[in-house]
Amino acid sequence: MQSSYDLLLFEKAELDDRLVRQDWSDVRFCRIEFDGLLPVTTACAFYPKLDFAGRRLQDVGNIGVRPADLSFTITSFGGRTSVIFAWRGPETGAPRRFIDSFLAIDDDEKAARIAAFCFEISENVQMTPTWWAGLDQPVRRRLSDKMWDGTARQQHVASAMADVAPLPVAVTVASVSRSWAATP
Repeated sequence: MQSSYDLLLFEKAELDDRLVRQDWSDVRFCRIEFDGLLPVTTACAFYPKLDFAGRRLQDVGNIGVRPADLSFTITSFGGRTSVIFAWRGPETGAPRRFIDSFLAIDDDEKAARIAAFCFEISENVQMTPTWWAGLDQPVRRRLSDKMWDGTARQQHVASAMADVAPLPVAVTVASVSRSWAATP
């Protein structure tokens, strides 16, 4: 059995080799651009366990199977926010099913859902101070508590994937680009 540290060293060596060779042949991505700014940004990687409908995607506790990981970035430029998902490996699998479940959400709801999700999955969340200060205390507590989901302190529940974060203004999807063909 490999330790987490050994796995990280293996991953780093593999990524270094790909960078030197400039081999991006199995890199997949999906970028969702919003027509305005979200009050949060983040960058992280995670193993998607549940999709946005609360369906199980993979068992990350099975030490006999290497789980599929997914990078997740929320960034802003030019008055617009983009959400970027990327992974290495086959086009199908847990990362793609996770993204497909997000794309299936109504466009008018995606921004509020992804803003809440970043609290659930990333310890690296930056937010607009005026937005955070303007939230009611129960909402701030609910979003803060999401950071404990999936830990020994708080069991992860599928219903958490339907959570939303109140946004200061309506933000909707402006465009979607992806590395695979869109299905009708």
